[in-house]
Amino acid sequence: VSDGDDSGERDEPDVSDDDQFTVIIPDPSLVKDDGIIYVSDDELVIYDLTITNIGQQIATGVVVTDTVPLNTTFDLTNSSATWNNCPDGAPAGTICTYDIGTLGVGADTTKPQIRIVQDSLFRRQVNSH
Repeated sequence: VSDGDDSGERDEPDVSDDDQFTVIIPDPSLVKDDGIIYVSDDELVIYDLTITNIGQQIATGVVVTDTVPLNTTFDLTNSSATWNNCPDGAPAGTICTYDIGTLGVGADTTKPQIRIVQDSLFRRQVNSH
């Protein structure tokens, strides 16, 4: 018969329903803006992607994923050179990635990306947030 004392058992702290826990996590935020409302045919559109860590912990391994919009192609020549999986002329629907890496607490970074409007019937309006 055991007395319940197991030398391999760890001591757990006493907890109650009133205990409060604070979880500190990174919280990356992404804002995508082209600064315009309407796009003309074959116009180069520059999207600024601003990534900010609004959390309370350093964010590591940050990767931005973006999809080339309908009626556009990706212009690698005029874009940030470190976009992955997006060759020059990549069509709509192509998923592009950009490795940010580490983003400190409150830190931000802006990465431009340029696309060419293809469709002569295509017009778009950007919703402001």
